[in-house]
Amino acid sequence: MLGSNVKEDKCRVCGGDGSSCRTVEGVFDLDNLQVGYNDILLIPAGATNIKINERFATNNYLAVRSLNGEFYLNGNWRIQFPSEMKFGGTTFHYERKPNGVLSPESLRAVGPITEPLFIVLLYQERNQGLLYEYSVPAGIQTHAAHTTYSWIFGDYSECSRTCGTGIQTRPVHCSRGADQEPVPDNLCDPTTRPPNNRTCSSEPCPAGWNVGQWSQCSCHHKIQHRLVYCRTGSDANDVILTDEECIPFNQTKPSALRRCDPDSECAVWTTGDWEEVGLPLH
Repeated sequence: MLGSNVKEDKCRVCGGDGSSCRTVEGVFDLDNLQVGYNDILLIPAGATNIKINERFATNNYLAVRSLNGEFYLNGNWRIQFPSEMKFGGTTFHYERKPNGVLSPESLRAVGPITEPLFIVLLYQERNQGLLYEYSVPAGIQTHAAHTTYSWIFGDYSECSRTCGTGIQTRPVHCSRGADQEPVPDNLCDPTTRPPNNRTCSSEPCPAGWNVGQWSQCSCHHKIQHRLVYCRTGSDANDVILTDEECIPFNQTKPSALRRCDPDSECAVWTTGDWEEVGLPLH
């Protein structure tokens, strides 16, 4: 049985001498970043003794996500309170001063983690440096990661109407780095998302008669009526004009009245014989 004084090496091997363990450390101080989420480090599964620290306090925030884009910390532009949280098969300690006091952030975990994790910087102002350190068993591949995300958009479609006001649409998606590979939209800044539709206005629609449905046949007068008026524009945005503005284009105004025969016989009043009514006694 091992004694209580037996220690782990950085890869958490009990009694290990570190010979089968490799420590990765450095400073991420690049500042050619885009506002929003930037992948800065990919920590492989099996990593232990993870430490991420800001060198100086900034308005930037640390974030962590999985390979498929799911955020475990500070995702979707929502900043979490300092706390102890479980993800990646271990417990992470996220620290910064609460209540809006500006202070360097830190993130640490003993590990080992059970899945690869992206360390992400939510960039809002100049990056003043992030110190990182983790250990992995020899033979595990490590990767640097510096990826930015931006909105990509296509061309607008043709106007949905040939006259009057219509709509044009275009595809908009979040993309990764120079290869413009589509990624989940929550990796891009929602406040800078380009619009995916806009109104388009062609030539005004020519004036024309709007003709409604005929009413039921009036039984006694044997007449039907309907609404007829001069307009321009779409059904949802009528502009009513005077009749004189339609007549040059469409000649005579359609009739608003017509004779008709009712489908059933008209109702008539009928009377019966008078009945005697006794006079009241005084």
